[in-house]
Amino acid sequence: MNLYQLLHNFFNMNKTIYSDINVSGICTDTREVKQGDLFILQKGAHFDSHTKYKELEGIVAAFISEREIDTTVPYFVVEDANDYIGPIAAKFYGYPTEEMINVAVTGTNGKTSVTSILSHILREHHYNVGLIGTNGIFVNDQVLFENLKTPTTPPPLDLQKIAYQLKEKRAQYNVMEVTSHGLHYGRTKGIGYQYRLFTNLTADHLDFHKTMDEYFKAKSLLFSEANEDEYCLLNKDSSYFNQLNKVCAGKVISYGVAEGADFKATNIELNETSTLFDVTYDNETVRIESSLIGLFNISNLLAAIAVSRLEGISLEKIKSYIKSFQGIAGRMERIVVDDKVIVVDFAHTPDALENAVQTLEEIKSKQLITVFGCGGDRDNSKRPVMGEIAERYSDKVIVTSDNPRTEDPNKVIQDIVAGMSGEVTTISDRRKAIHYAIEQAHAGDIILIAGKGHETTQIVGTEEFPFDDLQVARECSKSK
Repeated sequence: MNLYQLLHNFFNMNKTIYSDINVSGICTDTREVKQGDLFILQKGAHFDSHTKYKELEGIVAAFISEREIDTTVPYFVVEDANDYIGPIAAKFYGYPTEEMINVAVTGTNGKTSVTSILSHILREHHYNVGLIGTNGIFVNDQVLFENLKTPTTPPPLDLQKIAYQLKEKRAQYNVMEVTSHGLHYGRTKGIGYQYRLFTNLTADHLDFHKTMDEYFKAKSLLFSEANEDEYCLLNKDSSYFNQLNKVCAGKVISYGVAEGADFKATNIELNETSTLFDVTYDNETVRIESSLIGLFNISNLLAAIAVSRLEGISLEKIKSYIKSFQGIAGRMERIVVDDKVIVVDFAHTPDALENAVQTLEEIKSKQLITVFGCGGDRDNSKRPVMGEIAERYSDKVIVTSDNPRTEDPNKVIQDIVAGMSGEVTTISDRRKAIHYAIEQAHAGDIILIAGKGHETTQIVGTEEFPFDDLQVARECSKSK
């Protein structure tokens, strides 16, 4: 594509001059630049690529820059490059998402569950579905990409490359988890979402956003930027519902157990193996049965049901599709080891941990033993809060490491214990902590291993080592 074709919608350009300059790719990383790239210079949190532009002059076709530079290479100055990367990449790749129905799911908790349930329903209805999120990038059950730098919401260049691959695989839907970081940095710019869905907002990422108001502001961008013909699906049970409803620019549809919700759950039954409830929408009611357990999963199910029904799938069909959904890796995933029930869950925020331990406390027949830690080099304000929550609902708590990263794991553990008033066991080595919990448990006890869920590595220092909570738990089986 020539430079004029690529950029004339964004800048005032001379067609004669710029039509003779060919662009072979777009790049933002000085380590990956190739001949003929349009290079986008940015001042990032840790590196300012403006300091390297002289080294790139003989390689790149043109620059986009956040300040004036002294170069003979064509360049265009913008205030914030994050506003341009996604839209320009979308143009370069032929606007791939315009050929799909795009669904964005944001919130502190529930994103992976909602996108996984929705993807399952759509696939059961014989659609091809692209799924972008924490667990990877998929087209139906096929893994498309692994080990991305930002596995939840990829950077805008990666995102448009992925969208192009989804289009090549004939995906009809693009279902995405969208994080507050992704919204803050404009990673989703260039994608029009027909459905914008909010799950909840609870304390997390305050090391980055600093305050809940700033955290909410980042999340709300997804909804304030909606077009009037796009759906904004909001959790009416959330304390942020009214605040978010005020800034939504699209058509608001609510879901929840609260009175007046458009998609409303009633007649709820919870047990240790399933969840049942009636869902009502527009004078139509069906009984839903799911193997997902816990009240919080009703919210996740309702969110997926809402998008599916608005896409024209009947509630009766949705009911049958949900019944065949077997769950999500690392989300309240259960195994039995020597008559002891092991539950592995990704819960790494106070709200998610409370949902998990409260659900298990209500269905336990004997003891609930909770093993968890908190990530190092991350928001430390939630650590004592999570310690208090684990202690409140559990019969025994074992505090251990999560991903300590470069922080002293014992310091993280002490921060957690500061929120606890009773006797607590601390074992820094996560493998030893899991083994200890299972060995101390009796038949019929439930052991919750929280924090890492689907993750298969542990980050210690700056290195990643193989570590899978489920596999570590299975090591304790006497019959292995």
